[in-house]
Amino acid sequence: MATEVTSTKPCDKSFCDDHLLLSPKDVGLWDLMMLLYSKNIGNRKFIDCPEGTTEESFSRRFIIFVSIVAQKVLHLLYKPLSWVGSAIEFVPNLMSANGGFLQLLLNILSGFILYSLF
Repeated sequence: MATEVTSTKPCDKSFCDDHLLLSPKDVGLWDLMMLLYSKNIGNRKFIDCPEGTTEESFSRRFIIFVSIVAQKVLHLLYKPLSWVGSAIEFVPNLMSANGGFLQLLLNILSGFILYSLF
């Protein structure tokens, strides 16, 4: 499983003068709506960019909006998807440890199921 890396060291942005970093954890619904209607994206708390940055194009602001919403959805689905992945991995191992599907059914009826830990 992937682990979240947190760093106390600030991001070094010396690699370029024009950057745009999105932080979906700090976003609320009101912030997203204001992103679509306000051209001044430089003062949004969830967007890290040079001071005074504006985006005149609605289509580019919409792409930023969709990117943030997609990141929020992926953050919400992280745990359920990891559980589904664990179940998908566990079921074939359970059948293999018990000698196949029919043998697994017989073992369930007799109360003797072998669990593979690896």
